[in-house]
Amino acid sequence: MLSQATWSEEQTWKVNLKDADIRAFVTQVSDITGYSFVIDPRVKGKVTVISNAPMGRDAVYEMFLSVLQVHGFSAIPSEGV
Repeated sequence: MLSQATWSEEQTWKVNLKDADIRAFVTQVSDITGYSFVIDPRVKGKVTVISNAPMGRDAVYEMFLSVLQVHGFSAIPSEGV
């Protein structure tokens, strides 16, 4: 579950997911950040993420990178994808 709030001019989100499919999580982060992701077919699993404070796009992406790292995955930036 992603909730969205407006603080001043910057959009913020609270990310609250319990045992969510990691691919669905990637899709939600893509929707928030505007980034495109190519997902290796070996990427599988469930994630639980709970945020109490609203986060901006950059904070959501940093949290996303942390969740990937915890699960043994990473995001590799690439131009033109």
